[in-house]
Amino acid sequence: MTLLQILFNCMTLGAIYALVAAGIVIVFKATDLINFGAGDWVLGGAYIALALLIGGAPIWLILILAPVGGVIMGIVIDLLVFRRLLNTTPWMFVVASLAVGGLIRELAIFRYQSQPFPFPAVFSRQPFEVGGILFVPQNLWIVGATLVVFAALILFFKYARYGQALEAVAQNRTGAQIIGVNLRRSLMVTFGLAGGVSAIAAMLIAPSVDVSPEISVLVVSGFVAAAVGGLD
Repeated sequence: MTLLQILFNCMTLGAIYALVAAGIVIVFKATDLINFGAGDWVLGGAYIALALLIGGAPIWLILILAPVGGVIMGIVIDLLVFRRLLNTTPWMFVVASLAVGGLIRELAIFRYQSQPFPFPAVFSRQPFEVGGILFVPQNLWIVGATLVVFAALILFFKYARYGQALEAVAQNRTGAQIIGVNLRRSLMVTFGLAGGVSAIAAMLIAPSVDVSPEISVLVVSGFVAAAVGGLD
């Protein structure tokens, strides 16, 4: 196997780790805190997609609705839990993030037990060869989708009003409030974005590992990717 083949094979899994890391970094940049339940947010996104699949939704519609469901999940968690912890200690946030992650996991197990559910791939898994390197359409889709998500995030933070507000909050929370940034609303957008990115990561990995509680272990590699890439 050539070096290029090995690199391409690693890119697929690395793209998913990058998305998990993005969900962690988005929260960290706005709150200066780490969401230790991030893996279970990915789990929640996977089961949102599974619920839509069981409900008979076509795969193209799931690709749209599951990230929306992830955004709603993040906003609800913010409104019910994290918003009430703005003025508490970082340790309270750590405990709350672990508790929320555990609740998501237990709800998923209660509804679907621990059995794995197969999830359809968007494109074929049949490889084709180009220049001596084997390419798998599904893997190309994963890498391409990840690049699109990161491009969208970059454009959002650079040009969108809320994106610029989140950057201001990340750099100086007090200063952002002084110039008129609504802190609560900005944090709500932050957790919504993290939930949406987590759901996208879940949909990309689900065809390869099936939908099960084990998906949440992605957070371990996600933390490593975030640390290597830089949490800030």
